Amino acid sequence: MRLASRVCIIKGSDPLHVANTETESIDRRGSDPFNAPVVPFQMLTALPLTKKHWQQIARNASWTMTRMNLNTFVRQGVFEDQNLIGIVANRLRNANLIEKAKVFPCQLLTAWMSISDDVPRPIRDALQDAMEIAIRKLLSFHSVTTLHHAN
Repeated sequence: MRLASRVCIIKGSDPLHVANTETESIDRRGSDPFNAPVVPFQMLTALPLTKKHWQQIARNASWTMTRMNLNTFVRQGVFEDQNLIGIVANRLRNANLIEKAKVFPCQLLTAWMSISDDVPRPIRDALQDAMEIAIRKLLSFHSVTTLHHAN
């Protein structure tokens, strides 16, 4: 069920029980006990989430959230799943997502300098690739605007 268009609240202290403003109650336990609720990431951080919850959060994260939470994902054991290393690395080096996020190279440099040594090498490399993509985008934008102003 997609809750993105609805305002959601977490009921009580149970991170797996979500209710929306249409008074519909959704119990996420169902057959898969590892489904984290589909709510903004910030609503989940103070809850007692398991490694499986964190892995699902990383799997569903936006590009910017991924970039900003690499150390958190390491602390929560997200990258013990080899598939997630590939998913996160591919997300970080995706040129379309980088452009959509409107990230500046300096933000990527800061992220790259801030990640712990425990962040897997493919993710570190992907962040460096993202920095190169962002620099190329910035340079192409600069040359287009320079040509425009020259005319």
